[in-house]
Amino acid sequence: DERLLYSKLIGIIKKPVLIIEKKMEGNIKTEEIRYVDMSYLLKLTKSNPILMSEIITVYLKQTPSLVSTMRKSFSDKNWDLLGATVHKMIPSFAIMGINSEITEVAMKIQEFARELELSQDLDKLILQLENVCTQACVELELELLNLNTPENENR
Repeated sequence: DERLLYSKLIGIIKKPVLIIEKKMEGNIKTEEIRYVDMSYLLKLTKSNPILMSEIITVYLKQTPSLVSTMRKSFSDKNWDLLGATVHKMIPSFAIMGINSEITEVAMKIQEFARELELSQDLDKLILQLENVCTQACVELELELLNLNTPENENR
């Protein structure tokens, strides 16, 4: 698949970074962590809103079921399914511009699953991956709404 190859090459060349947005609300300074780097997806798709919408839609369709399968396979101690499910998730992190540290978390989960090892660390890693995927979905749903505005549909 040309897109997957392209995303892997871009992933090697440019590692996405965690975006921390700082906002001032009154006298209170807040920080919001964003997990999706849209500038990365813009480069990947050459700013084509239709292609961006398609990629985001695929991510939004696949990710919740993969997260659910990951969680269930962990609770069932089905290590093969856990490893396979997390393996399916990894390419999407580069495509969505999600920080490379999350890929490392996923790879650690795969390693635990391969070693058939149950530990507190594994539970924490799965929770971390689940939280990042959930937050990425929220961010991408908003981006999808923005992409589907009338000015973008006429491009």
